[in-house]
Amino acid sequence: MSCSVCCPHTRSSRRRTPAFRRRASRSSVLAAIDRLRDAGVLRPLTNRKRDQVWGASLILDEVEDLGARIAHASA
Repeated sequence: MSCSVCCPHTRSSRRRTPAFRRRASRSSVLAAIDRLRDAGVLRPLTNRKRDQVWGASLILDEVEDLGARIAHASA
């Protein structure tokens, strides 16, 4: 039994391998990140030009909300 994620070496699994597991050009990746940032899906966590760190906006919002609720409950 083979899995397309675990066994990318199998010939037929190439079609089922997720796009993020395939090699993509740097310009394609940066363009995708720009589109996700513009759509509000990602937001930068650092101000660096190189090795930028990104976070998923909805998850970060939930974590911040959780932090506020914990602070309020412990006050």
